[in-house]
Amino acid sequence: MKEVMTKRSIRFSIIIPLYNKEQFIDKVLSSIEAQTHKNFEVLVINDSSTDSSFLVAQEKINAMKNLCFRMISNSKNLGVGDTRNRGIKEVSGDYVIFLDADDEFSEITFLEKINQYIIEFSPEIIFLKRDYYGHHDKPEYQKVKNSLSLIGENFFRVKNKNSFAINGDFPFGGSGSVCVRKEVIVNKTFDNKEKLFEDWLFFIDLFIHSESVFYYNISTIKINYDDNSLSRTRTIEDVNRIPKIYYFLKDNNNFTLSNVFFWTWLNFFVSCDQSVKTNFKILAIHRNELLKNLKIRKRSIKLMFIVVAKLGKNILFRSIYFFSKKISSFTQKL
Repeated sequence: MKEVMTKRSIRFSIIIPLYNKEQFIDKVLSSIEAQTHKNFEVLVINDSSTDSSFLVAQEKINAMKNLCFRMISNSKNLGVGDTRNRGIKEVSGDYVIFLDADDEFSEITFLEKINQYIIEFSPEIIFLKRDYYGHHDKPEYQKVKNSLSLIGENFFRVKNKNSFAINGDFPFGGSGSVCVRKEVIVNKTFDNKEKLFEDWLFFIDLFIHSESVFYYNISTIKINYDDNSLSRTRTIEDVNRIPKIYYFLKDNNNFTLSNVFFWTWLNFFVSCDQSVKTNFKILAIHRNELLKNLKIRKRSIKLMFIVVAKLGKNILFRSIYFFSKKISSFTQKL
């Protein structure tokens, strides 16, 4: 910590897994090149792309001779988690930022600004505000402001972690979620078996176990929409298995977050676009955990009602029957 704090210029390592993003990779590299703070290294890891991603990236990198951009390739497709794990081993900066190849920096002074805050406060982890498809920011300041303490211009210390996580709509998804001190993650890995929530699991582990957590309230990462993104693909296996992050939170005795995550995850799979039969099948598969998570919490109740609304007004009575035993049991205890 002292070594970082005595520096005047923090070196950032930016890790970018690359797989079939030929239409996006030039944008992310250009947005990094434009940064006013130049003390960084960028590692692009080609994960055996089958399109022209490698060639586009290599051409761009070759044109930026005065900056520390480099590219390596996996001998076979490893998946985004193991590709990031390789990046952690390869980079040498003080702080690490993960970007997807379809993300980009939206603020050219981003690294310059947080460089100053890192020198002053030496945070373990800084949560970043991301602009999703030009539609909304996450986490939104108005939602999380009561869990924050202002210590600099648009820079806050997170004083209530559970409140920040819940009211911020679980701001752990997406690789551009954080800027993290390298020494904090040197012995940690992404779980490549978690296709939909491996980044959530990685970042929430850091979040729970870090002593100095901060939030930068400037939209700095732009998340571009890609129809081919794996995070938008739902399979039967994904529906049948509750993600590890749920059990991780329970194992760490954070039952408040595990409860809210359960309903957040369930809302991801119960959809108005699916048949009633499909939605009820999902609820039936996870009936036991569902009943365990009928907790009377403000955020959970809101998510429960969203699930019921998605099931459709014509089957409201079936929904009520489904929940009736647990609700009845709770009211008897009041």
